[in-house]
Amino acid sequence: MLFNKDFWRWLGTGLRGNRPRDIGVEIPGGVMVRVPDDLEHLTSYILREQGDWFEAELPFLRRAVGPGMTVVDVGASYGTYALSLGRRVLPGGAVWAFEPAPEVFRFLESSVRANGFKHVHLTRAAVSEAPGTGTLVFESQSELRGLGPAGAAGETVDLVSLDESLERHGWASVDVLKLDAEGAETAILRGARRLLANHSPLVMAERLHGDRVDTELVGAFQDQGYGPYFLVPGPGILAPWDETEGDPWQLNLFFCKPDRARALAERRFLALSDGLEARSAGRGDALEAPPWQEAVAGRAYASRIGASWAPAAMSPGHAAALGWLGASRDAQSSPAARYEALREAARLLERDKALPSPAQRLTRFRVLAELGQRSRALELLESLLGALPDIVEGCRREPFAAPSAAFEALDPQDRFEDWLKAGLLDAAETLGSFSGYFTGADSLARLSGMAVAGFLRPPMARRLDWLRRRMGLG
Repeated sequence: MLFNKDFWRWLGTGLRGNRPRDIGVEIPGGVMVRVPDDLEHLTSYILREQGDWFEAELPFLRRAVGPGMTVVDVGASYGTYALSLGRRVLPGGAVWAFEPAPEVFRFLESSVRANGFKHVHLTRAAVSEAPGTGTLVFESQSELRGLGPAGAAGETVDLVSLDESLERHGWASVDVLKLDAEGAETAILRGARRLLANHSPLVMAERLHGDRVDTELVGAFQDQGYGPYFLVPGPGILAPWDETEGDPWQLNLFFCKPDRARALAERRFLALSDGLEARSAGRGDALEAPPWQEAVAGRAYASRIGASWAPAAMSPGHAAALGWLGASRDAQSSPAARYEALREAARLLERDKALPSPAQRLTRFRVLAELGQRSRALELLESLLGALPDIVEGCRREPFAAPSAAFEALDPQDRFEDWLKAGLLDAAETLGSFSGYFTGADSLARLSGMAVAGFLRPPMARRLDWLRRRMGLG
């Protein structure tokens, strides 16, 4: 299965042996992160496997954060966010990072020194509703440690609140606030009322803790005037989040007040609610779709096999959806227009899915993936892999969207079937696994399949290499 049922069991795998030596792993921006040299260690493995942290929100924030900004990182862990954004706020900015676990804090201090970041300020404390002390519970992975009830097995740590920190450190403004506190986010908000009222940061907060969704999180932010947004993977922008359209894979949400939302929209990072066109299913038919060729123009695969396509065989809905998918990539358009184009493509394909062609099914998968509808995309992807010969033949006859942006640039040459199979496996690994650390043998099978097909992209070759090392396969 694409979504390995043992994900959370893997996530709880413990450290083995004695404390390992430190190593430095370089991530984008030339940032060095010090971690334990242990492939059973979660952060150490993922950073070496991917050359970065696995969350798509980090690359987004690297783009959105700029010189002179102030960033507050609650639950900094080994510092992938604090250090990355520490690079981005130069010159003139600052990062304030909070991490309570002593063994993790030691690595974080080492990383700050290694990068020469005097503007990244560290506090060894947990952030909560009020100052005091609390119990940091023991977990098999240090990244999963959080505050527990009195009497829980753990160690005593200092507690601070964000309002207290605001006064103590004299923050003149806070531009970005990241909350990753293993379920303590709503308590942190109760201790941040003054900060959130007097300032207007873009907040990123974790909503999924293990297999538990924080159902109070959105309401707690809305009570303080902060609307919810999520990262739309395709265009890489924020869009209003609706619980009815939420995806079980959604780890993090963003929150901000209207003034911050408008500022982000002006910088083309966010789709404003009042900029989205309220198109009903009935009105959608009246919209003039861009030409479908816009979605495939200049793509290597289209240049290779496009001569065999019979566009007249496409359903009107599929042709229009391809056109809207192409329109969603126009970086000169507003974020609202790009997001609405993707949603229009999804609506057309949803209405036209009774008897879909193989090519249309693949296009629908791509649209769902670009929208961040990960669970629905994975369900469809599994059926595509199960009917691969039919999908291959159908895509030889009819225009379609490639499985991913990465595979659009890869020339199938004279091995179209291998290209398409590898593209689907690549998408399955990317969407169905945050890391091979969690999915093990399933990832090994997918990655090996890409290698056999002859279309193993360098990032996936890196995944395969580290997975084989961890599994003792040389």
